[in-house]
Amino acid sequence: MNKTNLNKMFKKHKLDVFIALDEQTRLWYTELLTSDGFLFIEKNKATLFVDGRYIEVAQKEAKNVDVKLYTKENLSKFLESRSWDNVGISENYVTLSQKKMLDSLVKKVNWIGIDGQELRIIKSSYEVEYIKKAAKIALRALKDTQQYIRPG
Repeated sequence: MNKTNLNKMFKKHKLDVFIALDEQTRLWYTELLTSDGFLFIEKNKATLFVDGRYIEVAQKEAKNVDVKLYTKENLSKFLESRSWDNVGISENYVTLSQKKMLDSLVKKVNWIGIDGQELRIIKSSYEVEYIKKAAKIALRALKDTQQYIRPG
């Protein structure tokens, strides 16, 4: 993960927190793939809420975050302990039910729609290495299958 764009986004929008609801941003930030969850990225800390399917693996393998079990009660307590003004949210991935739930738990904030893809545009050195490795595997697979491909 490269935090350059994350830091720029926080400054540009004067964010107190960015809430990532999409799996791509959760994977990018935590290096853990989950199909569901809430990632709260604050200026100096990040918290990942996952349900019971992921809690054990997230506690062992998620990077850069504190991991908490997602229950409405745990999420409510977490949000009640915060006082945010400007809240960024991954606008292309939030569902209406998620937004309604967050609105009921986070009072009187300025919601700012953020395109999470902008965060992931600049690649870290390990991401570049993974991309190179994936390209080599794909090229090898193409070469291996070319011997079986014939017209018709």
